[in-house]
Amino acid sequence: WKEGKPPRGREDHPVVMVSWEDALRFCRWLRKSTGRQFFLPTEAHWEKAACWDSNAGERRLYPFGNLFDPGKCNSYESGIGATTPVGAYSPGGDSRYGVADMAGNVYEWTSTSLRAYPYDPYDGREVLASGGKRVLRGGSFYDVGWVARCASRFHSNYDNRFPYFGFRVVLYL
Repeated sequence: WKEGKPPRGREDHPVVMVSWEDALRFCRWLRKSTGRQFFLPTEAHWEKAACWDSNAGERRLYPFGNLFDPGKCNSYESGIGATTPVGAYSPGGDSRYGVADMAGNVYEWTSTSLRAYPYDPYDGREVLASGGKRVLRGGSFYDVGWVARCASRFHSNYDNRFPYFGFRVVLYL
């Protein structure tokens, strides 16, 4: 955003065109400003918030269930071709934890550097100083629905900015 202000008419849309470094700087600023523990989610945090159904004791394919539904997320199939306001698909598109927009709208940076899956938190992927390629999750308005699956991974260089890259923060309590 230029001069710290969102574009007119997009005040409730996700912030886009941010690099992984930009997202980290924002989290540091937010911690300093509030005294609270805000961070980018790890890839494991993101995936659990998106697809774990604690009531059923199983993971879902999408935050909203096991079948793709273009009425529950902003993907290519929605035909919008741009971001939508945060929560526009709530509550139907929310995860079982009540988290909105985990599928589609914008890819979300995680703190995790690209490594092979399955996830191993002790292999160095959570070292913030390592730069390189970082994992993004969730798909975007630009992608077809199968990319919005909880298990879908994307990666990019830590300094890349695109109109479909954004982030969310985690507050440690």
